[in-house]
Amino acid sequence: MPVGKIKNLILLILALAVCFLLVLVIPSKTAQAREEAAVHERLQTLFAGYDVQLSGDELPASARLYTIELENSRTAESTAAAVLLGAQSEPQDSSVRYSSVYTSPHGSCRMNASGSFSASLDGWFTASDPVSGTRKLLKAMGFDAASVSEPERVSAGVYAVTAAQQILGVPAFSEGLRFTYTNGALTDVSGIFFLSGSVTRVSENACISCADALVALLAARNTLGWVGSRITDVRQGYEHTETASASVRLVPVWQIDTDTGAFRVNGITREITAITASS
Repeated sequence: MPVGKIKNLILLILALAVCFLLVLVIPSKTAQAREEAAVHERLQTLFAGYDVQLSGDELPASARLYTIELENSRTAESTAAAVLLGAQSEPQDSSVRYSSVYTSPHGSCRMNASGSFSASLDGWFTASDPVSGTRKLLKAMGFDAASVSEPERVSAGVYAVTAAQQILGVPAFSEGLRFTYTNGALTDVSGIFFLSGSVTRVSENACISCADALVALLAARNTLGWVGSRITDVRQGYEHTETASASVRLVPVWQIDTDTGAFRVNGITREITAITASS
């Protein structure tokens, strides 16, 4: 058989295999989505019985997340530092454990294993639009941005934008990374940036569902002293937890915003923590 016909036959077999897999997967996903929608509708009824307003239609689908660790990466560190400090960026000896310092003629940059990140710059990078300028820097730094805020006026000629990071497609609940511009020149970067070279799953237990998190909050209503009457938003994401190693450990959580406060439900232990608006 000619080589061309053999290649066409192989492509046809692969196409049929993909179609077969889609036939198996799509009905399963559709049924799962219907089941979750039905659960959310029952949740709405349950919460109404406690005089709490909840829109089942607006609740998010539950992603299958696990506790993970982000391994420290010198390559990721040097890349981020070089973007902010230029090609002459060089690592310096640091006496602080799990901390790295880079310097260049344009300034200095410090980062550590907990995600803390800061840089002081001489303004060599300029941007007429701080938002687009920041997006450009974030992409080059390897920062997967979930969002970048509109410029906030700090003082005359000084504006700041804050970027929120996402990990594996969901938000990392942290203060984010703040970029400060003075007369259009970048002078300061500070906040949290989870750098990583690899992601490792460290738990076999998957995150609880959106429904489970909401029921856990409702069940702990008296213990928490929560007197809210409306659920305003529900989001799934990752929260940093301290470890003794250089790795960053992130635990899946549900953040539930209400009309009288916000809470985070640990997706593994179901522990509930009240949080402030800035968390």
